[in-house]
Amino acid sequence: LTIFGARPSVGKTAFAIASAIACVSAGKKPFFISAEMRDTQIGQRLFADASGVNAMRLRKPTGMTADDWDALSHALVQWAEFPISYFFERNADVILNQARRQRDRGDCDILFVDYIQLLTSRKKFEADRLRVEYISHELKALALDLDIPVIGLAQLNRPGKGAERYMPRLESLRDSGALEQDADGVILIHRPETIE
Repeated sequence: LTIFGARPSVGKTAFAIASAIACVSAGKKPFFISAEMRDTQIGQRLFADASGVNAMRLRKPTGMTADDWDALSHALVQWAEFPISYFFERNADVILNQARRQRDRGDCDILFVDYIQLLTSRKKFEADRLRVEYISHELKALALDLDIPVIGLAQLNRPGKGAERYMPRLESLRDSGALEQDADGVILIHRPETIE
């Protein structure tokens, strides 16, 4: 279980998508779960990444050039061949079952979950911290049961004071106790230029 942590709007989803595409290049079949974005939003990001066309121009295509359209056409062919499966769901119990089915079919060599704090469960919890703890434990167990890497994206707290304001630390993970304990590795994504 590896955690990708970042503050809002830093680019953790883009980083995860780029990682999933890199997995395809290595001959793997990623399974990408999104609890945050719709299929059209993920599609736009994939098109932008595969084509090199600016994502903002994809939203308003009236300013696109003939070269942009050619790049998109080429990207569509390339993207259609990517063995990446997607699932848009927030319920962790449903996600875990679907991941097992994907693995049984041979379509899940690595699992990406975007992002942990948004996931819900059929179980009831007295506090959000306990819900995140349960989901973290379940993702860790899934990684061990299926013998695959599980990449869980996580939100970081807003910047604090002192050094933490400039560089996030493990304790910057929202509801960090269980995530720190369960993770085999934590990657904190940070853009210093966003600090005022």
